[in-house]
Amino acid sequence: MIRIKEGFRGQQQIVLPPMIVEQQKEDKLTQALYITDIGYYPHAAGHFRERKEGISEYVLIYCVEGRLLSRL
Repeated sequence: MIRIKEGFRGQQQIVLPPMIVEQQKEDKLTQALYITDIGYYPHAAGHFRERKEGISEYVLIYCVEGRLLSRL
């Protein structure tokens, strides 16, 4: 299986500015759950990401077609 980290056809990604992330951290409504990065990947076959350590971002993966293969 081909493993790809980035560079999918048609992908769109938004990384929230640090100022917005800080506001979310301090707001009582959003501090328990907020997104730092969000994207749209209409063609992400082969998407793969392996991290030896965790990350400080909150990433939401919402699959609308196919399946998510994960090794937690």
